[in-house]
Amino acid sequence: MKKVLLAMLLWLCGAATGFCQTDTVIYLNSNFAPAPKNKALYYRVERYTDLAKIQGYKRDFYLTGEKYQEVYFSKMDSVKEGPNTVWHKNGKVKSVDHYVHNKLQGKSEGWFEDGEVQYEYNYDKNELHGEVKSYHANRQLRRKDLFSEGKLVEGHCYDENGTEVPHYPHSVMPEFPGGIQAMFKFVGQSVRIPFGMRLVGAEGIALVNFIVDKSGKISEVEVIRATHEKLGKECVRVVKSMPRWTPGQQEGEKVAVRYTIPIRIKLAD
Repeated sequence: MKKVLLAMLLWLCGAATGFCQTDTVIYLNSNFAPAPKNKALYYRVERYTDLAKIQGYKRDFYLTGEKYQEVYFSKMDSVKEGPNTVWHKNGKVKSVDHYVHNKLQGKSEGWFEDGEVQYEYNYDKNELHGEVKSYHANRQLRRKDLFSEGKLVEGHCYDENGTEVPHYPHSVMPEFPGGIQAMFKFVGQSVRIPFGMRLVGAEGIALVNFIVDKSGKISEVEVIRATHEKLGKECVRVVKSMPRWTPGQQEGEKVAVRYTIPIRIKLAD
C-alpha cells in the first residue's frame, strides 16, 4: 500500500506541475569548475524547471551572496536557451545576452558599474547583424559599425575625445604562435602517454580550461573533465609549458581571455 501511495504522490506531483523542482548547489573555482568549498570563489544553484524537456537555469553567486550570473538552458545543460545575465558585484547588471538554441539572437547589451551603457550589439543566429555601438568610460561614442550576416559593411571608431581613428575589430581571440594547427602539433609532440594508457588502441580525451592573460601568458590551467586522471594531469603540464600567445583584444585593448581546448590521445593499433 505504501508503494502504491508513493507512486500516486509522484504522479500527482508530475501531473500538477510537469516536474518536481529541486535545487542543486555546487561550489566553483575561478574557472567555474567544481571545487571544495574552502577553495571556491563562487557557488551555483541549478534547478530543472521542466524535466520532460530537460530545461532549467543556473544561478551563480559570489561566496558573499551577490549574484554573478544567471543562465537558462535546455537539453542537459548543453544548450543555452533564453536570457544570460551577468551582474557587477555592486548589484547592477553588467550584461544581458539572448540565446536561441545556443546561438546569440537579438540585442546584447552591456553596462558600466555605474549603470551607463557600455555597448549594444545585434545578432542573428550567432552572427553580428545590424548596428553595433560601444562607448568609452567617459560616455563618448567608441564605435559605430554596421554588419550584415557577420560581415562588416561599414565601420567607424573614435577616441575618448570624439576624434575618428583607424577602424579596429571589436574583439580578437588570443592565438597560439602559428595558429590553431601549430598549437595541436605542439600538444601532440609534447604529451607523454601515461603508463596506464600504454595499451594498443587505448584512447583518452581531456578538456582543459585556462586563461590567456593580457601579456599572452598561460595561467589558471585546469582540467574540466578527462577520461583518465593521469592523462588530465599530463595535459595540464603540457598546456603550462606552452609559449606565450598573442593576447586577445576587446575594443582595441588587450584583455585576459578564458580558453578551453580538447586534447585527444589515441595509440595506433
